[in-house]
Amino acid sequence: MTNVDDIKIIIKDIQNRRERWRLSTRHKNLLTLSRLGIDQDVALDMIYNL
Repeated sequence: MTNVDDIKIIIKDIQNRRERWRLSTRHKNLLTLSRLGIDQDVALDMIYNL
């Protein structure tokens, strides 16, 4: 069973790789960004800061 500390370590590891995050270029992803009026970097920054 995974404990809270293990999950925090995993999340920190993912956050440390933020500069390599990329959205796929699937049509629905691009359409969503367009409808929101934001770019990939803004969207990923919002996710990062959750």
